[in-house]
Amino acid sequence: MSVTVGSQGLPSNQVSSASPTLRDAIAWLQSAAGVAAVLVGALYAVGLLIVNVDLRRYGFVNLSLARAEYAVTGALWAFLTVVGIAALDYIVASWRASTERLLLTRYGLVVLDIMVTTVAFFLFVNYTSHGALTPQVIVPVVAAWFWNAAAVGSLVSTVRTFFARPTFALKDLFIGTTRFTRLGHVQIAAYALAGVAGYANFVFPVIAQEFGGGHRPAVSIFLNQPAETWVDSSAIPASQDKKQLGPVIILLDQGDSLIIRRVDPSVRPARWWEYLVPAAAPRTSVALDKKLVNAVVYDSRRESPQ
Repeated sequence: MSVTVGSQGLPSNQVSSASPTLRDAIAWLQSAAGVAAVLVGALYAVGLLIVNVDLRRYGFVNLSLARAEYAVTGALWAFLTVVGIAALDYIVASWRASTERLLLTRYGLVVLDIMVTTVAFFLFVNYTSHGALTPQVIVPVVAAWFWNAAAVGSLVSTVRTFFARPTFALKDLFIGTTRFTRLGHVQIAAYALAGVAGYANFVFPVIAQEFGGGHRPAVSIFLNQPAETWVDSSAIPASQDKKQLGPVIILLDQGDSLIIRRVDPSVRPARWWEYLVPAAAPRTSVALDKKLVNAVVYDSRRESPQ
């Protein structure tokens, strides 16, 4: 009895039967790797945008691509956005499922769903900000979170609708229809971008940096020689001999220098709608040469989120 042996040491009948399965597995892995690369790239780009929207408040941006911080920021944004979309979808489904109930009961169920979702989100953000949230900040933070989720969810829906069209015309970008609204694709994309900007301005600054946010710890920096006259003009707090700076916030480590700013006093608006008006006082940041740094002491306490 003779058995023909394949190139991999298996009988030829096993090779022929296993090869299609192996090819399918390899093709699936290649497709999965391509999708994963696109998703990581998208999260990286969103993280880059969010971080720089936060940094522009201090007069500069950082377009360096080799920073893992962008991926972590994008991942947190994606997580909170997916949770927000799921919460909104549940609230809408709950409203539609209770069409036969009394109107007051329907509104009551929706309000209850919103309250439960808001409390859960508040507990998450309060934990990830190390308990630094104040009652005034929760309103704009929750509003920005819901707006970001609704806008991005609408964008996802309209993209699916757009690519389902059999033909393409430029006018289709402005007459698209989504589950949330009848605005065109370009308008929906603009609202989604505004939603990301709202997240960057309100949600990102209150979440601790180690979780993918922009809430940074206060530090004291000890210098190996007295600071120059820029300390007085930049309002960076310094000791009498100007060899200790702090408390300050390290905004960015650029390899050869540290971008720092002073710890802003807690001067939050008394009314939540005042958050919509930009602060008149400019915020100053300073690039400190690392050659002047002798030690950096981190404080476990954090400033009130800005």
